[in-house]
Parts: sequence; structure tokens; C-alpha cells
Amino acid sequence: MSAPIAVEVPAEPVICLMCAAWQALERLSAESGDHSRALDARARAARHSEEAHSG
Repeated sequence: MSAPIAVEVPAEPVICLMCAAWQALERLSAESGDHSRALDARARAARHSEEAHSG
């Protein structure tokens, strides 16, 4: 039997699953000390938000 997967729900509202994924990658990268990947995830989140949600 596989172990359960923990899912953390962000305190701020999430617009879509891609936004949530980029936020999670940024947070996990920062927590692990990979600041370059965290900054990349933040930039990709901003680009995604601009392309997908500005109207």
C-alpha cells in the first residue's frame, strides 16, 4: 500500500492549478535552498499569470 500524499492548501486564493503549481515549486525550492530555481518559478508564475489571466 502506498503512503498518503500530503497536500498543503495555500492561505491566499489560487486562480488556477498552474498558478498553484508554480507557487508550490517556488516555495519548495526556497525551502530546500535552491534560490535560483525559486526565482525561476516566480518568474514563470508571473509570466503564466500575465498570459493566462490578464484580460
